[in-house]
Amino acid sequence: MDSQTAGIVVGYDGSQHSAEALEWAAKQADWRGIPLTVMHVVDFTALTPGPIAAEAGPALNQEVSTVVAQEGVERARKVAGTVKVTGLARLGQVAATLINASQQAELLVVGNRGYGDIAGTIIGSVAFMVSAHAHCPVVVVRGNSGQLPGPRHQIVVGVDDSECSGVALRYAAGMAAKSAAALVVVSSYRLSVMETWTEILVDATSEIITSEQSQARQAAQIVNSAAVESVSYLYPELEVSGRVLEGPPAAVLCQAALGAGLLVVGSRGRGGFTGLLLGSVSHKTLHLAPCPVAVLRVPPA
Repeated sequence: MDSQTAGIVVGYDGSQHSAEALEWAAKQADWRGIPLTVMHVVDFTALTPGPIAAEAGPALNQEVSTVVAQEGVERARKVAGTVKVTGLARLGQVAATLINASQQAELLVVGNRGYGDIAGTIIGSVAFMVSAHAHCPVVVVRGNSGQLPGPRHQIVVGVDDSECSGVALRYAAGMAAKSAAALVVVSSYRLSVMETWTEILVDATSEIITSEQSQARQAAQIVNSAAVESVSYLYPELEVSGRVLEGPPAAVLCQAALGAGLLVVGSRGRGGFTGLLLGSVSHKTLHLAPCPVAVLRVPPA
């Protein structure tokens, strides 16, 4: 593993989305005072077969990758202050290469989309892959990437009663404390599909539905209050508030994240009434969030 991948690693391919990710990562590196590695990966195996690809070969693609990485370094240095910025060029499968680089990184940053496979770059599927398998926290930069967490832009975190939710909560609280941002802890609840159809079809069951809805909200409220209390104990100076909202989890989180500097989710949570951070929910937030999204995984045992 290259020692250069310590600190923050950002995937860069020259596209507009990756440029936004690069700037966000450079500002984070400057704020944290840690090195930044700009990584460009050419997926040589995904190049369209033909005379041009054959003539180019690994050597030329390595050279092109080095040029793009260096371009990213120069762009990053304009906003990264005095922190060390290095470029890293690689040939290989894009997501796998970035995941491998995450083993020694503190943070992996990618854009939510990039160029297509022929350009050998970071596309939407790569963001999904690295967020699900990286060895460190992943930030997918999307939405208003200029709003960094701070006094004017809060951090929003989704919580349920899963282990992954706890990891996300601790990360969000630490980020909020370091950046002087307010922390908003959000929990979601909703009725099951069967109960919703029963409510529509049979008026007589409305009392049962109301009772179930109350229980679902109460369960979510217990989880949310416990999360707020634990963060307030660990960070007494931090401004923390809790919100318990009814609706689809991803939609609830994205709505709560309007104006936020960062939305933090776990990569997987629980189902049921109090379920929030399911794998599909983190994926949906990567599509819909109005701000950068940090995805946290539970470390392997």
